[in-house]
Amino acid sequence: MIRLLVVVFVCSRVWAMTEDLGQIAPASPIVEADLGTEMRSMAEAKRQRGDFKLWMERQKKLVYAYTLRPKGIALPASDRFSQHWVDMSLQVSKDIRDADGRVLIPAGTRINPLHYLRYRKVLCFINGDDPEQVKWSARNCPDRVRDKLILTEGNLLKISQDSSRRWYFDQYGQLSRRFSIQSLPAKVCQQGEAMLVTEEPAIRGDRHDSP
Repeated sequence: MIRLLVVVFVCSRVWAMTEDLGQIAPASPIVEADLGTEMRSMAEAKRQRGDFKLWMERQKKLVYAYTLRPKGIALPASDRFSQHWVDMSLQVSKDIRDADGRVLIPAGTRINPLHYLRYRKVLCFINGDDPEQVKWSARNCPDRVRDKLILTEGNLLKISQDSSRRWYFDQYGQLSRRFSIQSLPAKVCQQGEAMLVTEEPAIRGDRHDSP
């Protein structure tokens, strides 16, 4: 039953995004050109002008640069120790029914996945451009299986090579915002049925407990 609840909950999130909202006005044919067609036309025009190779090299450099430094989120360095809890509950947007149409989970029900699941990983967030935060990650997140290292800013390839560890990147700060992270470095782990977020100074001895 636990697995069923988790599965139907995930499905409900998908259904909420794909629901047919109907037609509220007369529809007209789409007149915009296909993106693929536009790109092929642009490439052909550049080829005819003789600057296709230059354009391709420029695009490659842009893609490579983004690969090294994706768009993240700028967060200040922590100057004191603080903790807060994050409720991971989500609200079901529509009734979840079984094959016979019976309602299993009514719309409006709040479901906390952590009531059914145990998340055993520890998420470690740092700014990779701050050497002290990089050192903090080595001291405080050494477990290669349990600890997940996440950059909010920085050179993803360089820090991965320097540390010989696998790193992830919080693109556009989506995870940082979900966990309400205000400063770095930060650790996130499950405590009971919520996620505990701990923010602390990266430099040892530079810690001030919050009142």
